[in-house]
Amino acid sequence: MRLNLNKMQDDDDPIVQIASGWFHNAIRTIQGSVYLWGRNDMGQLGTAKGQKIHKLDIPECTPSEVLCGSEFSLIWNTKRELWAAGWNEHGNLGQALENDGKDHVSESDWFEFRRILQEDLGPSRLACGGAHWILFPV
Repeated sequence: MRLNLNKMQDDDDPIVQIASGWFHNAIRTIQGSVYLWGRNDMGQLGTAKGQKIHKLDIPECTPSEVLCGSEFSLIWNTKRELWAAGWNEHGNLGQALENDGKDHVSESDWFEFRRILQEDLGPSRLACGGAHWILFPV
């Protein structure tokens, strides 16, 4: 999918971050707006299946960082909370897996962002790989 970021660019709210997953992408603006687009079959855009571009709208979450794994997305917010959406194949949404690899939650993919961590760990850095993420204090 080709997206013209110039049409989304706003002089009062410029793009400050871009992230890429396997077949999806996200941008964050200086004021904390997040747009996600691309493939969404596992809920990695944080919305219902099939939506091509999505502006994140979580009233209690002001994003300070956005990351993309292979088929999941993470939002780190100004309250130092971690939010996730997408496929929990390897427990990458913060949900433990049973021994047989099945999720504890009834569905294996989340089509909305859910808060998965809200402990205040102090200043921290977040990094994301294809099927994992790490949060460490600095």
